[in-house]
Amino acid sequence: MNEWVLAASLVILMIHSFESIVLLIWAGTGRAEDIDMSPSPLVSVLIPCYNEERVLEATIVAIFESRGVRFHSVICIDDGSTDGTLTLARKLKIKYGETFKVVSQRNAGKAMALNRGLREVHTARFVCIDADTLVFPDTLKILVNSFSVRNVAAISGNMIAGGGGFSDSLVCRAQRIEYQVANEVERRAFSRFYSVPVVPGAISAFSTDVVRAVGGFSKQTLAEDTELTMCLLSEAYGTLYQPAALAVTEVPTTWSQLYAQRLRWSTGKLQVVALLSRNFWRKGGRAFKVWLYVLTNHCIAPLLLIPVFVVSLCCLFIEARNTGVFNWLFLLSLFVFGFCWSVGRVCRRYASRLGGSQIADSGRESANGVVAHALILIFGCVATWNGLFRVLFGKTTGWGKLNRRGDVRLSNVRRE
Repeated sequence: MNEWVLAASLVILMIHSFESIVLLIWAGTGRAEDIDMSPSPLVSVLIPCYNEERVLEATIVAIFESRGVRFHSVICIDDGSTDGTLTLARKLKIKYGETFKVVSQRNAGKAMALNRGLREVHTARFVCIDADTLVFPDTLKILVNSFSVRNVAAISGNMIAGGGGFSDSLVCRAQRIEYQVANEVERRAFSRFYSVPVVPGAISAFSTDVVRAVGGFSKQTLAEDTELTMCLLSEAYGTLYQPAALAVTEVPTTWSQLYAQRLRWSTGKLQVVALLSRNFWRKGGRAFKVWLYVLTNHCIAPLLLIPVFVVSLCCLFIEARNTGVFNWLFLLSLFVFGFCWSVGRVCRRYASRLGGSQIADSGRESANGVVAHALILIFGCVATWNGLFRVLFGKTTGWGKLNRRGDVRLSNVRRE
């Protein structure tokens, strides 16, 4: 029995690694879409805000310093902030004039704030930017001009983990690695098929008419960006990743804040997968394959990873004690563990090379990178289990909004 359990655990680990290899191949053989660098058409920008007094001004300044973009409107939507966000926004309106619009509503959540702003959009394209996210001068032009690809309705920018003074703490390093792998492996791979599973709300561009046609942003889940992306895919629209559209977003600097954020993400994805399951099963095709990937890789895999790893280690110990370390199953287990570790390392190094990592390639940094990536995986797995119980028992999860620090700086990012 022990041998069969160990063999099954090894098969699951190998399947997960082979999936990563396939994503690496897709990411490496795809090509970035050509960018039309002619003057961009008129565009609107939506910035949902809730208690963003510390970060809002820097975000607005970065937007208006964009090059080659013609703004129809930059719309700040205050979602019932209890600090000085609304007062600051009105002061910025005096500075930037009629192009900068300020609307407010009672606190109803990010999705409803985005929908409120969507009613003010009168352009064919609009961009969503979180209030704690800074864009580079060419980012918005690149995003808007990437819509030249036929039938693409949403484009993801390239999010860089920032804040924390860009410290070398493990929690900051872990998130930089995670963001790079998500962008340069997963999103780049699926962008080859115009099927990026998640177009993140922090930096993204959308076709206005298409978003309105699918009902706008939904408040049924905690992951309105994932839900909207999946709805667009279910209607046969394309989603794209644009690696040149760089933006730096503030990230948690403590493990408790990170866990709260991951709990919201995990719960939201589980809600989306459950909510849209019948629709995707019925329609099939490319959209169903993307839904199945999100289900297996973002929902099921985190639930299995820790139990499978623990069970395999326990079985491995029993096998070694009963038959010795030169048993064929024991040696095969060591090979599988080494193979999985190597695949993870290749993913990190590949993402680091494409993303222009700030993390050096020294032995110390590589060791820290392994630990950081492992901790992020563990946090994601535990948060997914917690999120599953919350979804099953109908418990709500708060937004888990971070206390803003306002320490993101574009000058701290090394671009290669």
